[in-house]
Amino acid sequence: MKALLICPHERIGVALLAEGQPLALLPVCGRALIEYWLEHLATSGASRVTVLSSDRPDRVRAVVGDGRKWGLMVEVLPRGSELSVEEARTKFKASSDEWLS
Repeated sequence: MKALLICPHERIGVALLAEGQPLALLPVCGRALIEYWLEHLATSGASRVTVLSSDRPDRVRAVVGDGRKWGLMVEVLPRGSELSVEEARTKFKASSDEWLS
């Protein structure tokens, strides 16, 4: 099963938290927020995850790697701007049953 993960970019209410690192890499109980999402996707049946990152994708890629840590195949794609859920589905989701809901 495939999954898309959209990393948040700018959020007015937490702008100061994103100065030092992308919001997806905020530490929560010793791990980056994105690590919890990848763990969730792995336990939900995903095997391939495409991560869309518009905020310092190189830093996100450095934390995520290739996804082996979670038993996944992960690809981090840099984006010029954050896509909405609808835009991401239109652009990346093929019309097949291979995708998690």
